[in-house]
Amino acid sequence: MWQTLFQDGALNLGFFQSSLLISWLVVALLLFMNLRKPLDSLFLGIYPLACLTVVCALLTHTPPRLSQRDDWGVLSHIALSVTAYSIFTRAAGQALL
Repeated sequence: MWQTLFQDGALNLGFFQSSLLISWLVVALLLFMNLRKPLDSLFLGIYPLACLTVVCALLTHTPPRLSQRDDWGVLSHIALSVTAYSIFTRAAGQALL
């Protein structure tokens, strides 16, 4: 995952690379929340989705959309957005199951 997201000293923000980052964070949040309260039914939906994003990120070869590491305003906005998407995805999965 690290080699897919970071290329040439910059963050690659292509479509599948961003979805890989979001799915990784969703799984990490789910594992963390599972320590407090059992959420076993969510694993049935989240793990296959995370697996699908990993496969798509590895098999597709899209041109990289690089964001330099020294642009802290953009990178902090991206980090907050990815975290928000991950929390909303987990909440939507929990609402469905």
